[in-house]
Amino acid sequence: LIKGGGGALLKEKIVAAAAARFVVVVDESKRVTVLGGSFPLPVEVVPFGWRTLAKRLDRFDCRVAPRMNDGALFVTEAGHYILDLWFPKIDDPARLETELEKIPGVVCAALFGFTLCWNEFIYALTFVSQSGNKTAVVGVTADLIRGDIYYWGSLMAGAVLASVPIVVVYVWFLDYYVAGLTAGAVKG
Repeated sequence: LIKGGGGALLKEKIVAAAAARFVVVVDESKRVTVLGGSFPLPVEVVPFGWRTLAKRLDRFDCRVAPRMNDGALFVTEAGHYILDLWFPKIDDPARLETELEKIPGVVCAALFGFTLCWNEFIYALTFVSQSGNKTAVVGVTADLIRGDIYYWGSLMAGAVLASVPIVVVYVWFLDYYVAGLTAGAVKG
Protein backbone atom coordinates (compact mmCIF):
# COMPACT_ATOMS: atom_id res chain seq x y z
CA LEU A 1 0.00 0.00 0.00
CA ILE A 2 1.35 3.42 -0.94
CA LYS A 3 -0.06 6.44 0.87
CA GLY A 4 1.05 10.03 1.23
CA GLY A 5 -0.24 11.64 -1.93
CA GLY A 6 -1.69 14.50 0.11
CA GLY A 7 1.51 15.24 2.00
CA ALA A 8 0.48 14.25 5.54
CA LEU A 9 2.75 11.22 5.34
CA LEU A 10 4.43 11.40 8.74
CA LYS A 11 1.14 11.84 10.58
CA GLU A 12 -0.41 8.94 8.64
CA LYS A 13 2.50 6.67 9.65
CA ILE A 14 2.24 7.71 13.31
CA VAL A 15 -1.50 7.09 13.39
CA ALA A 16 -1.11 3.73 11.63
CA ALA A 17 1.59 2.65 14.09
CA ALA A 18 -0.51 3.65 17.09
CA ALA A 19 -3.78 2.19 15.83
CA ALA A 20 -5.12 -1.05 17.23
CA ARG A 21 -6.67 -1.79 13.84
CA PHE A 22 -5.60 -0.40 10.47
CA VAL A 23 -8.43 -0.24 7.95
CA VAL A 24 -8.01 1.01 4.39
CA VAL A 25 -11.03 1.86 2.26
CA VAL A 26 -10.41 2.30 -1.47
CA ASP A 27 -12.36 2.11 -4.67
CA GLU A 28 -11.38 0.16 -7.78
CA SER A 29 -9.49 3.13 -9.27
CA LYS A 30 -6.82 2.83 -6.55
CA ARG A 31 -6.16 -0.90 -7.01
CA VAL A 32 -3.11 -1.98 -9.01
CA THR A 33 -1.61 -5.38 -9.73
CA VAL A 34 1.90 -4.22 -8.84
CA LEU A 35 3.28 -1.29 -6.85
CA GLY A 36 5.21 1.30 -8.81
CA GLY A 37 4.85 2.44 -12.40
CA SER A 38 1.61 4.38 -12.23
CA PHE A 39 2.12 6.23 -8.93
CA PRO A 40 5.29 7.59 -7.29
CA LEU A 41 6.48 6.47 -3.88
CA PRO A 42 6.51 9.58 -1.66
CA VAL A 43 9.47 9.85 0.73
CA GLU A 44 9.42 12.58 3.37
CA VAL A 45 12.85 14.12 3.99
CA VAL A 46 14.27 16.87 6.18
CA PRO A 47 14.97 20.13 4.33
CA PHE A 48 18.65 20.22 5.32
CA GLY A 49 20.67 18.54 2.57
CA TRP A 50 17.70 17.31 0.57
CA ARG A 51 19.56 17.65 -2.76
CA THR A 52 22.35 15.36 -1.56
CA LEU A 53 19.77 12.97 -0.22
CA ALA A 54 17.99 12.95 -3.60
CA LYS A 55 21.27 11.92 -5.26
CA ARG A 56 21.70 9.10 -2.73
CA LEU A 57 18.21 7.83 -3.53
CA ASP A 58 19.22 7.38 -7.18
CA ARG A 59 20.97 4.14 -6.21
CA PHE A 60 17.56 2.48 -5.87
CA ASP A 61 17.17 2.51 -9.69
CA CYS A 62 14.34 5.00 -9.70
CA ARG A 63 13.69 8.52 -10.93
CA VAL A 64 13.76 11.01 -8.05
CA ALA A 65 11.78 14.24 -8.32
CA PRO A 66 11.03 16.78 -5.59
CA ARG A 67 7.31 17.41 -5.20
CA MET A 68 6.45 20.92 -6.30
CA ASN A 69 3.56 23.22 -5.42
CA ASP A 70 3.06 26.38 -7.51
CA GLY A 71 6.71 26.41 -8.58
CA ALA A 72 8.09 25.97 -5.05
CA LEU A 73 9.04 22.88 -3.10
CA PHE A 74 6.04 21.25 -1.45
CA VAL A 75 6.25 21.56 2.36
CA THR A 76 4.46 18.98 4.50
CA GLU A 77 2.50 19.73 7.66
CA ALA A 78 5.61 18.81 9.64
CA GLY A 79 7.82 21.24 7.68
CA HIS A 80 9.59 18.59 5.58
CA TYR A 81 9.94 18.08 1.83
CA ILE A 82 8.66 15.17 -0.22
CA LEU A 83 10.73 13.43 -2.85
CA ASP A 84 8.67 11.37 -5.28
CA LEU A 85 10.43 8.16 -6.31
CA TRP A 86 9.23 6.72 -9.61
CA PHE A 87 9.89 2.98 -9.75
CA PRO A 88 8.94 0.86 -12.75
CA LYS A 89 8.03 -1.90 -10.28
CA ILE A 90 8.44 -2.44 -6.51
CA ASP A 91 9.13 -6.13 -5.94
CA ASP A 92 9.75 -6.18 -2.18
CA PRO A 93 7.98 -3.21 -0.53
CA ALA A 94 8.85 -4.14 3.07
CA ARG A 95 12.57 -4.38 2.28
CA LEU A 96 12.51 -1.15 0.27
CA GLU A 97 10.79 0.67 3.14
CA THR A 98 13.42 -0.59 5.58
CA GLU A 99 16.31 0.39 3.29
CA LEU A 100 14.90 3.87 2.67
CA GLU A 101 14.24 4.62 6.33
CA LYS A 102 17.82 3.67 7.29
CA ILE A 103 19.17 6.62 5.30
CA PRO A 104 19.91 9.69 7.46
CA GLY A 105 17.59 12.52 6.47
CA VAL A 106 14.68 10.30 5.43
CA VAL A 107 11.80 10.88 7.82
CA CYS A 108 9.59 8.13 6.45
CA ALA A 109 8.58 6.35 3.27
CA ALA A 110 4.95 6.05 2.25
CA LEU A 111 4.94 2.26 2.10
CA PHE A 112 2.60 0.49 4.47
CA GLY A 113 3.80 -3.12 4.45
CA PHE A 114 1.35 -4.24 7.09
CA THR A 115 0.73 -7.73 5.71
CA LEU A 116 4.44 -8.50 5.79
CA CYS A 117 4.77 -7.90 9.51
CA TRP A 118 4.65 -10.24 12.49
CA ASN A 119 5.43 -13.38 10.49
CA GLU A 120 2.46 -12.57 8.23
CA PHE A 121 0.16 -13.45 11.13
CA ILE A 122 -2.89 -11.40 10.16
CA TYR A 123 -2.61 -12.29 6.47
CA ALA A 124 -2.31 -16.02 7.14
CA LEU A 125 -5.00 -15.99 9.83
CA THR A 126 -7.42 -14.24 7.48
CA PHE A 127 -6.82 -16.07 4.20
CA VAL A 128 -5.57 -19.56 5.11
CA SER A 129 -8.21 -21.93 6.40
CA GLN A 130 -6.59 -25.38 6.12
CA SER A 131 -4.43 -26.28 9.13
CA GLY A 132 -1.73 -27.87 6.96
CA ASN A 133 -1.13 -24.63 5.06
CA LYS A 134 -0.87 -22.26 8.04
CA THR A 135 2.41 -20.73 9.14
CA ALA A 136 3.80 -22.00 12.44
CA VAL A 137 2.70 -18.99 14.51
CA VAL A 138 -0.84 -19.05 13.10
CA GLY A 139 -1.09 -22.83 13.41
CA VAL A 140 -0.05 -22.78 17.06
CA THR A 141 -2.38 -19.97 18.07
CA ALA A 142 -5.34 -21.16 16.01
CA ASP A 143 -5.13 -24.95 16.45
CA LEU A 144 -3.27 -25.59 19.72
CA ILE A 145 -4.78 -22.81 21.83
CA ARG A 146 -8.56 -22.67 21.97
CA GLY A 147 -9.73 -19.96 24.35
CA ASP A 148 -8.63 -21.06 27.83
CA ILE A 149 -7.68 -24.57 26.70
CA TYR A 150 -4.03 -25.14 25.92
CA TYR A 151 -2.93 -28.40 24.32
CA TRP A 152 0.30 -28.57 26.33
CA GLY A 153 1.51 -31.91 24.97
CA SER A 154 1.43 -30.71 21.38
CA LEU A 155 2.81 -27.29 22.33
CA MET A 156 5.78 -28.81 24.13
CA ALA A 157 6.41 -31.32 21.34
CA GLY A 158 6.55 -28.42 18.90
CA ALA A 159 8.92 -26.51 21.18
CA VAL A 160 11.26 -29.52 21.36
CA LEU A 161 11.19 -29.98 17.58
CA ALA A 162 11.93 -26.27 17.06
CA SER A 163 14.81 -26.43 19.59
CA VAL A 164 16.59 -29.51 18.23
CA PRO A 165 18.20 -27.83 15.17
CA ILE A 166 19.49 -24.97 17.32
CA VAL A 167 21.02 -27.39 19.84
CA VAL A 168 22.62 -29.48 17.07
CA VAL A 169 24.21 -26.41 15.46
CA TYR A 170 25.41 -25.18 18.87
CA VAL A 171 27.02 -28.54 19.75
CA TRP A 172 28.53 -28.83 16.27
CA PHE A 173 30.26 -25.43 16.49
CA LEU A 174 30.95 -25.39 20.25
CA ASP A 175 34.70 -26.06 19.87
CA TYR A 176 35.06 -23.23 17.34
CA TYR A 177 33.05 -20.90 19.53
CA VAL A 178 35.18 -21.60 22.62
CA ALA A 179 38.39 -21.35 20.58
CA GLY A 180 37.30 -17.97 19.25
CA LEU A 181 36.52 -16.67 22.75
CA THR A 182 39.80 -17.83 24.23
CA ALA A 183 42.09 -16.97 21.28
CA GLY A 184 42.40 -13.35 22.31
CA ALA A 185 42.64 -14.11 26.02
CA VAL A 186 45.97 -15.95 25.92
CA LYS A 187 49.15 -13.89 26.00
CA GLY A 188 52.34 -14.92 24.36
